[in-house]
Amino acid sequence: MNIRRATFIFFVACFVWRSSPALSEDFAYVLKFQPPEPDCLVRFDVNNNKTLKEIKLPKDKAFNNFVVDEKGGCYISNFRGDERYFRDIYYYDAEKDMIEKFFDLGDKFGPSTLFLTDKELIVKIKGNDKTHNHGGIIFIDRKTKQITGSVFLQEDNPYYVQADIDQIFFDGNKYLFVSSFYLCNENEMSKFLKTEYTGDVYVIDIEKKKIIKIIKVDRKYKDIVGVCNAGDKIYVAAGEWGERNSVELLPPNNRILVYSFKTGELIKTIKVDYRPYQLIYDRSVSKLYVTHRDDTIIHDKVEVIDVKTDRIIRRIKIPSRLMFSMVTPGRMYISVGKGFLQDSYAEPRLLVLDTKTDKIIKEFPGVYTGISLNSKY
Repeated sequence: MNIRRATFIFFVACFVWRSSPALSEDFAYVLKFQPPEPDCLVRFDVNNNKTLKEIKLPKDKAFNNFVVDEKGGCYISNFRGDERYFRDIYYYDAEKDMIEKFFDLGDKFGPSTLFLTDKELIVKIKGNDKTHNHGGIIFIDRKTKQITGSVFLQEDNPYYVQADIDQIFFDGNKYLFVSSFYLCNENEMSKFLKTEYTGDVYVIDIEKKKIIKIIKVDRKYKDIVGVCNAGDKIYVAAGEWGERNSVELLPPNNRILVYSFKTGELIKTIKVDYRPYQLIYDRSVSKLYVTHRDDTIIHDKVEVIDVKTDRIIRRIKIPSRLMFSMVTPGRMYISVGKGFLQDSYAEPRLLVLDTKTDKIIKEFPGVYTGISLNSKY
């Protein structure tokens, strides 16, 4: 697994749910790294852009992904430690101000990305004891604490020893859009070396709890990461393109791929800077933000694409960063500074971007290693 992929898995942190009438603010939870003190969750008022509370996390737990419920509480995934994957999901009760275990995954492991519906907790997992390296999605009833369904990628396909989920976009209603990456079995390894980190985009119906469509990505594109849906269009970011050169490097890609949801066909490409990585969509302003990730080059520009015309309307100068996230319509949080296995020239801090004007309106000092990713509004 390359450094870029390991960094993303380690640092994706939290997802936000709109608050209920019992709460006066809309909340975002952000993971703050503050050695030698324990890591903590910081709760923000996203309307007034101010911190409300710091919640210290247990020292011996590898918490990394969070989703906020309608009571202002927080489901927390316990992903992995130094040598093994964990199988637990915890819950922070805001009223009691305490953290307790919510669910034991049993034969499934590596919970990370989380989403909420009115009734269910949707969890991205690394795999289970049977398929091991075939990533999947499980659905947990929030009241009964029972698994109500599961979906795994290529679990019955012997061609792949690994089929992992990379990033997920939730349309806030019915579908999950999932980017993936594949690893072939040993008999196909020589072919794999020519098509390293290939993958496809899966569309999962959360009501039927099954894959309803696979968008086939041309194998010349590698490192399939960012994914986003807007109307009939599915936007896909691929970090690399082509074949290995004489020094065993894959050429960087500089195109966003645009597919039709209805037909699954590639309908256009949009030229951007090299190695597009994360795609963040604010449907309230019809803008798609394109970030870039490269372990050797510092990217300090973010393209802003108008999804109505698929044209770049602006480039925002922002220092090297860890993560961008929509936390509520019109508000994006951006963590800036040094990341895991990644150096940075930028002073660590948390930025708040107004997506209507594309201007930074607030900064919070400190090392924030993950922020919310929310597409439900």
